[in-house]
Amino acid sequence: MIEKSVHLLVEGDLDEHVLRRLVAFASNINVGQCYGKNGKEQVKKKVLKYNAAANPHLRFICLVDLDTDTGCPSELRAAWFPKGVNPHLLFRIAVREVEAWLLADQVNFASFLGVSENKITLPTDNIHDPKQFIVNLARTSNHREIQKNIVPPSESRGIVGKAYSSTLNGFVLHHWDIAKAMDNSRSLSRALTALDKFTADVPE
Repeated sequence: MIEKSVHLLVEGDLDEHVLRRLVAFASNINVGQCYGKNGKEQVKKKVLKYNAAANPHLRFICLVDLDTDTGCPSELRAAWFPKGVNPHLLFRIAVREVEAWLLADQVNFASFLGVSENKITLPTDNIHDPKQFIVNLARTSNHREIQKNIVPPSESRGIVGKAYSSTLNGFVLHHWDIAKAMDNSRSLSRALTALDKFTADVPE
């Protein structure tokens, strides 16, 4: 028997870790290759090729951020897929960034950062720039390592610290309570509903 599997298309390393956790949470299927991981523009350039290639035995899940300069998810979807999305490719959009889905696990994420949970505003889909929100939270952290890893040095032009992704990957892998996060992010809850339906239809 051939094991059920899907392949991923994402913006970056953090997105891959998040999506792998979500697939494992929603189903018992295997994740194969992960493509992209070089920014949103690269995903945008290549997604129609994956959309055309997808079939019942070659399925893809694509996750991108809505970001701050985009209207609503339906507008982004229409712009990227003018002829529609192949039913064998699941396209999901994190509002406004995948970091909002991590922040939605309010208690655990606050504990991980070493900040008070009441500093995380709910629902997290309403946070305009979740990445910057996390950096600002980390500035007030009780943990020096969190500050060092997540906050960019004063002389840096970067918007996050060098160990930003690897630090958040640790949270995703070891601390993120997806069930609790769903209560505080409609975007995440809807993504999991779609993921559950999509993976249930993956053939043997």
